[in-house]
Amino acid sequence: MERQTKTAPCVQRVLLASPFLTANRGNTITVRRIAAGLRRLGLEVETVAYAEGNAVFSPADVTHVFHASRFARFWRREMGHLAPPAPLVVTMTGTDVNRDLFDESGRYDVFWTLERAAAVVLFSEEAREMLRTQWPGDPAKLHVVPQGLSAFPDVPPEDCARHLPPKRGFTFLLPAGIRPIKNVLFAVRGLKRLRERGMEVHLVIAGPVLDAAEGERVRRAAQEEREWVAYVGEVPHACMPALYAQADVVLNTSRAEGQPAALIEALHFGVPVLASNVAGNRTIVRQEENGLLYTDLDEEDFAAKAARLVQDDALRRRLVEAGRRDVAARFSAETEARRLLAIYQAVRDGC
Repeated sequence: MERQTKTAPCVQRVLLASPFLTANRGNTITVRRIAAGLRRLGLEVETVAYAEGNAVFSPADVTHVFHASRFARFWRREMGHLAPPAPLVVTMTGTDVNRDLFDESGRYDVFWTLERAAAVVLFSEEAREMLRTQWPGDPAKLHVVPQGLSAFPDVPPEDCARHLPPKRGFTFLLPAGIRPIKNVLFAVRGLKRLRERGMEVHLVIAGPVLDAAEGERVRRAAQEEREWVAYVGEVPHACMPALYAQADVVLNTSRAEGQPAALIEALHFGVPVLASNVAGNRTIVRQEENGLLYTDLDEEDFAAKAARLVQDDALRRRLVEAGRRDVAARFSAETEARRLLAIYQAVRDGC
């Protein structure tokens, strides 16, 4: 601890500000992991959920916020008479870089935050280049820090049992917060094609409802296809390893992604992945090397690749072996924390 403190005397306290910190959303898991990593480096870390009400931005050496457009709307609405805390670091997480950046009102919100940030963190070079072509600001502000693998505590099996559906044959697992951009019903339609061809596949959907209307559609579909579809709701993050252990393939059907932690976790736990070919998924999945990508919105391509995974044991083994190696080499939580600390030091005057 003493040695680590000496390496960062001018950055001792960091405030991490996420839109949400309660439900198991992507940003929530990211912020919890980063907070733990920075604490291991000897920093004092506080977290705040600025979209959940009564957010207090305590003084800190660096304030690191997540989701550029949401933060802009929050700050102008709640703290409009005050300048944002400085130095400010912002991580662009998913919809802000893939959607809001290309929407007229969202673009204004993204730019508002970026102009006030001393540094901007993105998960991949592809995201950095996308932002560089759209934003007229200083490209030296842009930093790439891939996500790390979150740690999982040891949990007694009985604590997770109630979250696990019965194992029923070859199982596809789709972990996602239920909202339209996650495109969950696409998986139901695509896998139904395999059922119609005589394949005994099953689908488990796990995640909190983040959009009431979409949640109702997913529940209704699961009820109508209850013979082979199960929606188990939100599963505690600590219980996700037990859910991965029941899966034969993990899916991501999102229309847009930042860098989904569930795919990193699936590869780490030795589960093959099939994901939509969108920017954020491509930062993790390399076609035919450590997973399969299908053409976004193409149900036939999705079904064809899903069928390959069902039928080809050797393919699944090869993808699993490569996936585990890839996660170990590319997605270290310790490396993530150290890179962020270096950015904090760079933007903090006097470091």
